[in-house]
Amino acid sequence: MKDERNFHCWNYRHQMDMLYCQEIESRLHGSESTQDVKNGFLQQEADKARAIIAKNFANYSAWHYRGKLLPLIKQADSSVYALPLILIKEDLKSIKHAYFTDPKDQGPWNYHEWLLSLLSPIQVVAIRFLTETDGKVGLTIGLSHQVKNFAHLDISFVNGEGSPVEFEVKSAVPSRRSLSNSWSIWFSSSLVNTKDANSFTLALNKAKDG
Repeated sequence: MKDERNFHCWNYRHQMDMLYCQEIESRLHGSESTQDVKNGFLQQEADKARAIIAKNFANYSAWHYRGKLLPLIKQADSSVYALPLILIKEDLKSIKHAYFTDPKDQGPWNYHEWLLSLLSPIQVVAIRFLTETDGKVGLTIGLSHQVKNFAHLDISFVNGEGSPVEFEVKSAVPSRRSLSNSWSIWFSSSLVNTKDANSFTLALNKAKDG
């Protein structure tokens, strides 16, 4: 490759990765080994990017490519964060070599900033009511982070009378069923007065780390 930093090539490779993962799902038909096969492929690609980075810390395209792939590798089911804490620590440790080698190179600093953003608490940043359907109402919940397993977050949802409201979790973006910062919860319209924003309380408590 004449220019290992060519963003267009890396972006095209990422698109092919996503198509390949779709093909895996299609051929294995959601069997138990499907996720393992996808994880193995994605981890292999992430490791390739890291090997290329080791040869040239200034290759921001490789940093970006690795950052796009790592959150797609499914971690423990109990984890909701895009990356487990141990992996964030490992990459923070290795990235030191990059900005000590060339402190003025922007690429490693951008990756460093992204890793630090993953350490900040997950917060609810937006809430919007969805149209009532079959006696159920939905709330779209925007989060400060992309998370997996939204249902595993410690969510407190009570109505105006202080009673807990049972709800069902769905991804608000169908194409991002496993990793998203936009999720929706659905509940019986008889439990909450949707015309009054003060008729319920939604709280996001401490999340689990995998």
